[in-house]
Amino acid sequence: MIKVYVSNSCPYCTRAKSYLDSLGFEYESLNIQQDNKARDFFVKGGFRTVPQVFFNDKLLCEGGSDGLAQMSKEQIQGRIKQLEN
Repeated sequence: MIKVYVSNSCPYCTRAKSYLDSLGFEYESLNIQQDNKARDFFVKGGFRTVPQVFFNDKLLCEGGSDGLAQMSKEQIQGRIKQLEN
């Protein structure tokens, strides 16, 4: 499943989730300000900005919501297939 790491009041996080919704992808939203396990994963990965989008605990795309928005549904599906292994 796609995981989107977000924080409170983040318009870019809302944008990333809306984009995934518009393409019909299911995802889990993990708020790093409310979920200690999510925050630990985020910090250990060296990330400093949200949103960050993952599949199988591997980065789906660089650039947060901007990077995600540059990918078509087919490109996202292709990247997911790469990360399934």
